[in-house]
Amino acid sequence: MTVVARCTLLSSLLAGLAGAAGAVAADADADAATRELVRRSGLPSADVQRLLANCDASQQSMAFCAWRDTIAAQSRLEHTLSERQPGAGPCFAAQRDALQRRLARRTSACARSAQRDWGEGSMRETARLHCELGAIERASREARTVGVCTAASRSR
Repeated sequence: MTVVARCTLLSSLLAGLAGAAGAVAADADADAATRELVRRSGLPSADVQRLLANCDASQQSMAFCAWRDTIAAQSRLEHTLSERQPGAGPCFAAQRDALQRRLARRTSACARSAQRDWGEGSMRETARLHCELGAIERASREARTVGVCTAASRSR
């Protein structure tokens, strides 16, 4: 990947992270995601809060903000699916499982893409998390229709 292409990709990652960080900051899941991030990282809460205070401050802050946003998005997806389940149609389980399989494939694709674009570079993990965040957000939008049986879903 050329230097110009990497800079362009980095700029788009930063812009995406800035937009996602603003959306998550107002989200009720942000506090729970931050607590989970403290648990997973093993860092003291004050250190994690410092890293999350300004997502543009450093590469480590960008990575932690992307990690927090991904945790929050996953939580929202799980919440959406759990809300859809009561009273859902007979195709709920099959649609939910198909959605989870697509998300797992996308997560693997994000890891391969980040590895290809960044190698062992310091932005690889942030790029992977940003890609996963997009996949989870798309899955969350799709999850709003899980359990709504159509003729096509009943014939599968």
